[in-house]
Amino acid sequence: YHSVMEHISFSSGMKSVDEIKRFIDSLAEADILSPEQAECVDPAKIKAFLDSEIGRRAADSRELHKEASFVMKHEHEGHGVLVQGTIDCYFEEDGEYVLLDYKSDHIDRDNEAQSYDRLKESYMPQLALYKEALEKISGRRVKETVLYLFSTDKALYLQE
Repeated sequence: YHSVMEHISFSSGMKSVDEIKRFIDSLAEADILSPEQAECVDPAKIKAFLDSEIGRRAADSRELHKEASFVMKHEHEGHGVLVQGTIDCYFEEDGEYVLLDYKSDHIDRDNEAQSYDRLKESYMPQLALYKEALEKISGRRVKETVLYLFSTDKALYLQE
């Protein structure tokens, strides 16, 4: 999913699952994805993201960044440590940034609320570091942090 999201244009106008499937197949033909990886990506899940509120906001942004790698110094328990990571996506909105991270974790359909809470708790430290890095590097405020879950086609808006 990450490779597809890195290469697909959010504002390309691909509206059908068939168009997205052809795009995924083209990534395999270009050796960006293996045939096995391409087979694992559900084009309907990509379409659901592109049609989602957060997907449309990202597509409408005049400044969209994907797979942005960083290295920063971070204070942890009184010690400076180097942290490196790759931000899946961020985009500008009203002069500030929205940080977007994609996940494909399984969600227990019988306990969805608990699963969402567990994911938020689990990924909050990672996203707090991404937010810190983006703010330090860009000098702009990150106004919103969002987890997008491909397993349920749902965006989780995180509070710090």
